[in-house]
Amino acid sequence: MKDHRLYLLKDANVKKAVNHMSLPAIIGFLVMAIYNIVDTMFVAWLGTEATGATQVVFPIMMLISSIGLTFGIGGGSYISRLLGGNQKHQASKVTIVALLSSLSVGLLFTLIALTFIESLLIFFGAQGQVLVLSKDYGFYIILGSCFTMGNMTMNNLLRGEGSVKLSMIAMVIGAFLNIILDPIFIFVFDLGIQGAAMATLLSQMTSFLILLSYYLRKITLLSLHINCFQPSKEIYVEIFKVGIPTLFRQVLVSVSLGLLNQNAMVYGGDTLLAAIGLVIRVYMLPMYILIGIGQGFQPVAGYN
Repeated sequence: MKDHRLYLLKDANVKKAVNHMSLPAIIGFLVMAIYNIVDTMFVAWLGTEATGATQVVFPIMMLISSIGLTFGIGGGSYISRLLGGNQKHQASKVTIVALLSSLSVGLLFTLIALTFIESLLIFFGAQGQVLVLSKDYGFYIILGSCFTMGNMTMNNLLRGEGSVKLSMIAMVIGAFLNIILDPIFIFVFDLGIQGAAMATLLSQMTSFLILLSYYLRKITLLSLHINCFQPSKEIYVEIFKVGIPTLFRQVLVSVSLGLLNQNAMVYGGDTLLAAIGLVIRVYMLPMYILIGIGQGFQPVAGYN
């Protein structure tokens, strides 16, 4: 019997297929957006400098995400096209190559970013007490880079094969866990802004393990076998053709946010920096809806 995911991609009405793929993605992204707002609210109770520190680290989080998205969106696009061409085994090769490559780059990024963490934070606008707090917050965020990149990669690989509900479940569980852990770590354990970062690290780790378990329990359409890890020029070219534009776009956004943060500290200090952080998180709420629609359309277009 044909898998329902393949039926949707191949035989279903286009509008039905896109809506079916988009809705779980939109729900997952909206929950993530709400988490970002709630997380900022908890941190805001620690003071303006703490809120400003999360805004300084935010561009670094975008850099981390950009690498995961490079392999995830690029790999997901290639996977959907391979499935449309009835090349399932090759699609499984792309899955493990994209994931292990993302994790390898994530490890390298972690080592470099932790080595130059102070310089990074200063570039992204940290000064004075904000620099001290952003170090406390940024250390754990960077430490979890591999999990964040792995999540971004696997989420998009799952969407590429049509498993959008599996992706949504992992995103929602991770976000709700973060919302629950934030007040416990920040206030109950009295860990302050470090507690907020630890909560994010643990939630990212949990989402990563959930996503990985899908492949290990073989409830995904594609396999994740080490024997399929056969990197080739063809695979990387196809991944990067779609992934590199995403990388450049995200890096440019991170750099522009860094410049915005620097000027916020010059013209308005901690208060303006914190205000910008709050506005950006609210602004991202409708943006995630549009991203979700695009994420739902991609596998249908790629397959066909």
